[in-house]
Amino acid sequence: MKLSINNNRTNENKKNATATEAVRIYKPTLLKEDPLPLDRAELSYAEKLLQASSNGLIPVKLEQDVVIQRISHDLYANAESGFRELYNNEARACRIARNHYDASPRIEVTLVPSERKLVIHGIDSTGMSQEKFLTVYTVLGRSDNFDSTEVGQFGMGRASYTCMSDIMVLETYSRETGEKYAVMGKNGIGYNVLPEPADLKEYGTRITLTVRQDIGILNLVKYMMKVCMFSGIDTYLNLKEDISTDGLPSYRTEKVHTKAGRYRLGTITFAEYLENKVQTTETYRPLVKMVFVESKDTDFYLYGIIAIRKGYDNDLVAEIPDSSSGETYLLGTPIEADGIQLPFSYWVLNVKDERKYPPTADRERLSDNAINAIEDKVKSSLKEKLQFLDLKSVQDYVESPYKPIYRVLEGMGLGEYLSEYTIDLCKFVEIAVKTPEYAGRAKIGDLLAQSQNLFYLDSLNENKIALIRSKVPDALVFRLGSKQEHESSSIDAFQLFRKFGVKFGEEFIRENNLKTKRRERIVPEDLPVHEAGAGWYSWGRFRTVKRHTTRTAREDVGSDTIRVPEGSMRKYLRLLSMVQTRYKVVRDDRELDSNGRGTALKSFVDGVGRKMVQTSDGKMRVTDTITRSNKKKVKLVLYSDPSITRYTHSEEHLSIAGDDDLLFELMAFYEFHGIEYAADMDGSEALALVAGHDFRRGEFIADPGYPKIGDVEILYSVVHAANAIKDEKMLNVFLNAVRYSKEATEVKEMREYLISKELGHR
Repeated sequence: MKLSINNNRTNENKKNATATEAVRIYKPTLLKEDPLPLDRAELSYAEKLLQASSNGLIPVKLEQDVVIQRISHDLYANAESGFRELYNNEARACRIARNHYDASPRIEVTLVPSERKLVIHGIDSTGMSQEKFLTVYTVLGRSDNFDSTEVGQFGMGRASYTCMSDIMVLETYSRETGEKYAVMGKNGIGYNVLPEPADLKEYGTRITLTVRQDIGILNLVKYMMKVCMFSGIDTYLNLKEDISTDGLPSYRTEKVHTKAGRYRLGTITFAEYLENKVQTTETYRPLVKMVFVESKDTDFYLYGIIAIRKGYDNDLVAEIPDSSSGETYLLGTPIEADGIQLPFSYWVLNVKDERKYPPTADRERLSDNAINAIEDKVKSSLKEKLQFLDLKSVQDYVESPYKPIYRVLEGMGLGEYLSEYTIDLCKFVEIAVKTPEYAGRAKIGDLLAQSQNLFYLDSLNENKIALIRSKVPDALVFRLGSKQEHESSSIDAFQLFRKFGVKFGEEFIRENNLKTKRRERIVPEDLPVHEAGAGWYSWGRFRTVKRHTTRTAREDVGSDTIRVPEGSMRKYLRLLSMVQTRYKVVRDDRELDSNGRGTALKSFVDGVGRKMVQTSDGKMRVTDTITRSNKKKVKLVLYSDPSITRYTHSEEHLSIAGDDDLLFELMAFYEFHGIEYAADMDGSEALALVAGHDFRRGEFIADPGYPKIGDVEILYSVVHAANAIKDEKMLNVFLNAVRYSKEATEVKEMREYLISKELGHR
């Protein structure tokens, strides 16, 4: 009975095999050499060579045993290579079953760590007929794959199991013939026939092997997770036991399946994978935005992301690519492609034609010719895809949401994809400059956010700035940053200034015949004098007085000392002279900065901006008085004595009790941000600060009857005398005397004496 059943099954298998078309073998284009066109009589002297030849051409022969050994043991470098080839063979069979037989295949990978047992089982796949096994599988170098967009071109991968084990058991159930059989591969040399497998219930092939002791199970699992993601076939890892991670650092085990269980390894899209990678990348700079670029072609699929992250001082900048930014795949399988550089923070490139862009024989990396060819094609495609970054005008830059990318254009490697105009504009906006309004470093791009009327001056001369702004009220005037920084740069700043419409201040003044007007003198009724608090002050603008005087030692610099850039000293000294405050002002320099002493001007102003104040439009942060959408002007009235507030009933002038410290903070805030403001007396012994009013800055006049609000220091005596004394010689005598005096009382007495003499003379 048993014999009858076996005979029937054998006959059925033969019938199915006969019905199946013959196995076709793919051969790549082979090199052929023809004999030289020589007369045999000329070659007759070498009789043995001639006999072994075909018309004089002696063919090379193959030492079969040696070549088989070399291919099976030396072609593939590591265990990961072995898994990749075995998995890809089954994944290809699954795709054929799905595309041609309407199957629903999957691959189950089972791993038993304690036994080091690995199983790769394709279920509802195609399996392999005995004819195909004998004709193709047992012959190294043969392939039945005629599709260049499918893996498996060389016919070598079947020997890769020797990278992991000396023995491999192959069990298969052929969809084409209905045959079931099993063989044991031994060291890549041959196959033993095994008993027919009884537990294969569905079409497909099952590979079983015992992984060698020197192969790390954890690394193997980590590679499985990567190689199975993009096969297009649902793949599951059945981990029967926990993988021991004793003694391993966390970076070796994180994001790797190490606990017993069933895990889905694939399949996902490249877009999903890359987006998830960007969002989960650990970095000290938080992700703010991702800019996506996608390019599809018959030869490749590219998906790139430019990640914009938040840096120091909350500035935004694109993440510059590094050696780990890109990943290359060949038909969904990871492959090395050293040298391919693309302008993205992160990118994935999948090459889709293995014959057009062939890998090396071991399939570890793309060949050099393939790398060059695919990179040229990808870059050609990107020139069109990246056109959205091209700029047509300065206004384009001002309105562009991609400023964080333009900041690092060259670092991103975008230079070869964008127009020359865009590249020059990006260099232009990054030029470091100094302006009267900006403390410390600024860039052209910072200025463009306020006005495109930019003027260059060699030095920030106040008179020249005033002349330019008399003609162009919204002009922003700047000079270049440090001379050393400019000279070390390869950028021709002045050529870029001309190209992008920056006006040269001296030229503008000459062309418009602008001349300095004598400033109208204002003689207050009385300007009381007091000795200023510790700080630096200058009388440089008043004729002969040029020196700076300090009344504070360097070691006394503390948190209430504000470090101000030299170019901005004058206006903050003027503010300091108007109030009796604890704050001091010193010139910023590298020594102070390196020692962390004092408070940088920008940090001081930012802190002021966060303070809450009562205004004529309700309570708000100081910074809201200049940034809110409501353009209604806001008035702040500060009293040094809180008791005064109860006498104020005007709804327009809501009051806030404060001292000269707060007054100085607010004045410094508006000065820093270039906001016009004015001090005005409202008759209630208070100083009102109004942001946004169109007054000339500097016209602060304190109420002389209320000294607590802030006595005016020696500087006001000088101003008063300069306005009142008409006799040039007398004025010079006074100024020279002031220069050597440090006593406010003494200066006041000299001022009063000279003015009385001047009036008496009149």
